[in-house]
Amino acid sequence: MRSYNWVFATFLIIPSLGLAQSRGKGGSTNDLAISQGISSPSYTNVTTVSNGFTFDNPVGASYQKNYRATAFIDGSTSTSLGIDGGVGDSQYGLGLAYYSNSCDGCDGYIRGTMSAIWGGFGMGFGVREDVYTMGMMFNPNGLHRVGLVIEYEDPAGRGNNRTGWGLGYSYVTSSFTFSMDMSNQALEDNSLDDGSVLITPAVGVRVDIFAATLSYNFYFSDSTHQFSDGVWVGLSAKPFSKWQFTFYGEFIDRWTLMASYYF
Repeated sequence: MRSYNWVFATFLIIPSLGLAQSRGKGGSTNDLAISQGISSPSYTNVTTVSNGFTFDNPVGASYQKNYRATAFIDGSTSTSLGIDGGVGDSQYGLGLAYYSNSCDGCDGYIRGTMSAIWGGFGMGFGVREDVYTMGMMFNPNGLHRVGLVIEYEDPAGRGNNRTGWGLGYSYVTSSFTFSMDMSNQALEDNSLDDGSVLITPAVGVRVDIFAATLSYNFYFSDSTHQFSDGVWVGLSAKPFSKWQFTFYGEFIDRWTLMASYYF
């Protein structure tokens, strides 16, 4: 696990402030990624990227209000670029994005999402080339939220289909979020069929125009030691009503920078 001592120090200070005041003009409870995005998905990057074995819950597209455009760059020794846009009215949502991965042998891809929330239930769908995602959320705008994601990948002409699932719970207030998501995947050739389950407890706080999340990836029953536990962090600021700037550490790659504009 990589060390982020300065992040832990920050989280000793922010929670006491965050419990005293909500994030006024800064933004909503879902504009910064937390855990695996299954029970509390972020609408700023729900279309393109994710932290778990599945994509984020596509129901997150419904958290958008009006139009949004997001651009981001991530990497360490090499860099990748992405653009992500969407529209929503807090009930219905759409998203479309392109992500260009600079790793050797990797191709860029386009992905779209659509979702709707009816009272205490939400449903969404995501489509990328050969990857199909369905998500559901129970009580999506409430204090206690439960999310479910089912995903299937059918690489045309290449075989080795993949199935994945995710399940999670979040406790969400205007200034604080606790999230616990878990996910698993299996390949047709059994190369990942060792029972590994990714569990990610996480906390998030919001203070005026600032927000921060801290998530810990823990791989349970990883008998073949294919994965490594680790901490990742998200920090964001919304200094202007239409702009949001975000930094992630160890989320997609070693670092990620995002800028979102809300029309």
